[in-house]
Amino acid sequence: MRVPGRDSAERAIRERANHAGSRIRLSRAARTKERQRREQAIAKAKTALDKAEEEHDKIAGAIEAERAGVEKRSQSEDARWESQKQKLEAALRRARG
Repeated sequence: MRVPGRDSAERAIRERANHAGSRIRLSRAARTKERQRREQAIAKAKTALDKAEEEHDKIAGAIEAERAGVEKRSQSEDARWESQKQKLEAALRRARG
């Protein structure tokens, strides 16, 4: 037996259930989309970090090579100066008699 208004009440319940299901699906889709966006942002940031680290290593290597060259020149200059100093001090001693 049909009760007046009962069909519309059941229909309203089904519609609310379907609507809630849609929200759940949308929520899942939104979470999936957000996760994908976050993963892309992480990948982009990691790529930028890797590239910057590579550039840093290149610059630091060049500086280290320059430093080694300067150190070598400094040692050569110290050796040259010691040799010249010894010769000049010997000449000074000879001149003093």
